[in-house]
Amino acid sequence: MKKTLSKIFLFLIAVICAFGFSACGGDKGETKTGYTVTVVGGTGGGEYEENADVTVTATVPDGKTFVKWVSGGEDVSTDNPYTFKVEKDVTLTAVFISDSEPVEYTVTRINIIGGNESPVGEETYAAGEQVRFVAEEIDYKIFVEWQVDGEKVSEETVYVLTVEKDVTLAAIYRGKPVNPIEDGGGF
Repeated sequence: MKKTLSKIFLFLIAVICAFGFSACGGDKGETKTGYTVTVVGGTGGGEYEENADVTVTATVPDGKTFVKWVSGGEDVSTDNPYTFKVEKDVTLTAVFISDSEPVEYTVTRINIIGGNESPVGEETYAAGEQVRFVAEEIDYKIFVEWQVDGEKVSEETVYVLTVEKDVTLAAIYRGKPVNPIEDGGGF
């Protein structure tokens, strides 16, 4: 009798475990073939099969102008409507500017060398324009980072800025160790 109860108990545990496994999603090796496209500020969202062509269209409010689509903090496209192949779940947000807002912004460039500011110049760019900046080579100085309005944005010598407002772009430098042989000195 004890053997029979033990077998029934083990059988029930096996059934419960099997049910729990399938209720929690089953095989972890499953491949997802459909994806969700979420659209904020437009139309075209929904469920799509992998690699399907999806077209999203921004719904432009009165008094506004469409600028671009953004996903995960990255600029995706300036096309409206915008068509792409879906390869993952994605949220696309339409970005607009007010018709009364300026469509151009000023980028003020400075170098900060050992804590001292040195002006480089000012340029005006269209809203949404991507502008490439290259850190200057300065004798006995090493480029450290780019900062936008005092916030570090990159350590690369080349930085691409998407112009969305008036900003100050600073190239930060520190002193370079002097090599007496390379600099013409000696021992």
